[in-house]
Amino acid sequence: MAGRESEWFDSVDNGSGLTFDDFSAAAAGQNEWVGIDDPRLPPDDQNQDILFTAGTAGVDNVNTSSTGLGVNSQGTNVNELLRVDYVTDINIATGDTHDISTLTYDTHYSVSQGSFEIVQVNPATVGNMVDVLVTAYDANNDLNFGNDPTDVILSVTILDELGADVTVILPPFYYKDVAGRGLLDYYRRLFAEAVPDDGLVMVYHIPQVTQVPISFNLLEDLVSVSDGRLVGVKDSSGDPEHAKELCRRFPDMNVFVGSDRLLLAGLELGADGCITAGANVLGPLAVDVYRAYATGDPADPLQGRLTAARLVFERYQPFPAALKSLLALRYGGDWNGNRSITDQDFDDLVHFELRGTP
Repeated sequence: MAGRESEWFDSVDNGSGLTFDDFSAAAAGQNEWVGIDDPRLPPDDQNQDILFTAGTAGVDNVNTSSTGLGVNSQGTNVNELLRVDYVTDINIATGDTHDISTLTYDTHYSVSQGSFEIVQVNPATVGNMVDVLVTAYDANNDLNFGNDPTDVILSVTILDELGADVTVILPPFYYKDVAGRGLLDYYRRLFAEAVPDDGLVMVYHIPQVTQVPISFNLLEDLVSVSDGRLVGVKDSSGDPEHAKELCRRFPDMNVFVGSDRLLLAGLELGADGCITAGANVLGPLAVDVYRAYATGDPADPLQGRLTAARLVFERYQPFPAALKSLLALRYGGDWNGNRSITDQDFDDLVHFELRGTP
């Protein structure tokens, strides 16, 4: 687990429709282990329980509330581990949850998929997110939870309750110079195994970072294998001519440039808009450019202002550090992403973002 403090779980699913969502019977407070009984009533109860342990036995604890769990507190901080085991016949009634040596169970049962939900992220600041590392194990049945071999996770699906309409997906880029056929096979499996029938996807072309470009030929193949679920491209190449060719070749696809500086140029070339990190604070300026272009009003002065604001961020690389600092200034919080930002640049950022007019 990496990121800010998060509380787990609102519900846990074992992949076969069995949902554990009532933690009220679990021992409250700090525990070396927590067992949750099979929620089904006899005769449907198959004693398929769920077991929670923390990172290091005897050091870390599972902390429970009526709706969720955390590690050493009612949350999970950076580098803390919460482990979930699917086991049968936990001695929930007779074991001492403060002493892992008293834990017994029969065996692990196999699951092919599972799910969980993060209840809360602290601090609950606008735009705050966490990174989650998920590892699967082919667990044995001893109480040494550190000697189990890892297993392969074939696919991950993230459901966004905030109502996101489209998922933007990078190509696999650990290995460079991947053959076109390999990329097509990757995306074919992704659409088959991880994208719901009603899910919508955009691919992310940023070759200067990934060194794995999304070629025009690959896009043509993806249109045919996606069954209508591929709806666009985020083009962060920084090349207006590339965006122009995307618009020409794929007139039914949504094309978005990836830099605030190219918003107006992209619109003039046929792009639908802009997807950029800067929009977290420069969104109103970008909207002004878009509306002026759409209504035929002069948009160049507005684009000039948007570009000037973006260039302030770009003095600090990676520029999201400056972006987070301005978010902290506006909304509060402790995002001190880059302490070297000058007072003058802070004034410029506030001037562009908060005042709205020169």
